[in-house]
Amino acid sequence: MIGPLRTVLLIVVLLVLLGLPATGAAVKSTPFEVALAAAKANVETEAGKKYDKQFGKQFAERYVDTTVRCTAGATTADLARFDLLVRVSGTGVPEEVLVQPATMVAKCLREEVRKGKFRSPHRKSYWVRIEMNLKS
Repeated sequence: MIGPLRTVLLIVVLLVLLGLPATGAAVKSTPFEVALAAAKANVETEAGKKYDKQFGKQFAERYVDTTVRCTAGATTADLARFDLLVRVSGTGVPEEVLVQPATMVAKCLREEVRKGKFRSPHRKSYWVRIEMNLKS
């Protein structure tokens, strides 16, 4: 009995090391262009405009300190304009966060947003776009 159990544990450890879920299926991210198109389409509706405004306000309030921390000591290239796309679940939890271009500042902010919680959108798996322009 120890043999098969040991084999299963070894497989689970290998999957974790490879970054795959224990189910064996790879988690695929949404292509940036697809997510961007969805976010742009969402803001074309009245409900989308309303949620976009609420999301933007929450984002600005919650991530100002993070943005300051992420930009501290950044190079001019890392302060370049970028898009941050968030797929928000029906409960307000980020399901996916994409950035482009992936500057050091964008990646730093992406990691913090992944841990966040926002107001629930009017439907689940809802894409929102934040345009970040850090240069004055």
